Amino acid sequence: MIPALISPLTATLSASTMRLFNKLTPKLPLALGILCLAAPAVAQQRPDQIYVLDTRSGSINMLPGVVQEYGLTETVIIRNGKERKYDTSRVERIVWGSVSGSFREGRTYFDRGDFENAAAKFLVAATNDERAPVQAAARMLAAKSYLELSVKSPDRISDAIEQALRYVEDNSDSAELPEARALHARATWLSGDAAAAAPLFRAIFEEAGAAEVTEGYSIVPCLTAGLHAARAYLAAGETLPARELYSNLQQRADSAIASLEEESRDRAPLRRLSLEARAGEGFVLVASKQNRQAMTFFESQLSSAGKTDSALRFACYLGLAEAQAAEMKLREAQLNFSRVSSLDHTDRDRVARALFRLAESTKELADPGSPGTIRAWLETVTTEYGDTPWAGPARKLLETL
Repeated sequence: MIPALISPLTATLSASTMRLFNKLTPKLPLALGILCLAAPAVAQQRPDQIYVLDTRSGSINMLPGVVQEYGLTETVIIRNGKERKYDTSRVERIVWGSVSGSFREGRTYFDRGDFENAAAKFLVAATNDERAPVQAAARMLAAKSYLELSVKSPDRISDAIEQALRYVEDNSDSAELPEARALHARATWLSGDAAAAAPLFRAIFEEAGAAEVTEGYSIVPCLTAGLHAARAYLAAGETLPARELYSNLQQRADSAIASLEEESRDRAPLRRLSLEARAGEGFVLVASKQNRQAMTFFESQLSSAGKTDSALRFACYLGLAEAQAAEMKLREAQLNFSRVSSLDHTDRDRVARALFRLAESTKELADPGSPGTIRAWLETVTTEYGDTPWAGPARKLLETL
């Protein structure tokens, strides 16, 4: 190929130029070969894409660069040969440029839904990638892969717990630390250990204290952890810490809302958390077997709930159904469990719980032809809501049918 490219040029050269050209051309293939070998290495040095919020305009800008640190409070990147620092709270996401082949393959498997192979590749990248921020990202993605894998293979939840805990221990100042802690707590609850999960969630909640939020954490995820902590305590039969958490959660959510600007994107989720906490006292009453008081409480809350207070209304319908079922008012409970399982769009955990309890109450009634329907409901919980704490109980009940 090289002589064919050269011949048109040589036709126009003078004799002296030709002699010089002939001396150089033997070295040309070697030089071109070296260039061709070097080209892929240069091509692999793709910059990261860092999406950063412009606090003045509200727009998100993509900045090409190389991430040196992706810390809990500060992100450091190299752009145009210069080091630049950004508040991590402004970094919306990072698309990693130059990564190991294992990381790249793991991402491909993850996007395909092949979480077994994704986890294996990410574990390799978590050790072998050349950059520490990419190693941390790989460890987090390995934990997420195992969490996804556990939906169909419940025994793999222990792997999710292990990788999330490994992230927390090895990356105590990394940007995804709050998310890793939440994943660790969630996976612990999904393993069936609500008593161990509750204090893990509570510790995250406490990062958003009454006076300030720990630097590097955000108010909504912290308060969401508080809601999960209260629910996990109730699942473990501990009503006192649950009651305290519901009370503190409502106070902190309302206080945070009062300090927000009208257009803040945190307003809606904080409002929902406040409503969830408002219903909490009723669930404490149910857990304490004070079912009649609980029914009175939930009915009162429903009568005062606004049309847009969906989270409060569905929480109350679920709590009312739980109290009715405990009092053996199973037909009434059926109606309210059905209302939540078919209409609630605010909380997947609540929908799964309502569907599971609907199956339980229907099984108790033993209506003719109901076994098939009960099985279908339970299978829906294990498949479509396999990432909720109610998938485990649903699997156990299925085994008895």
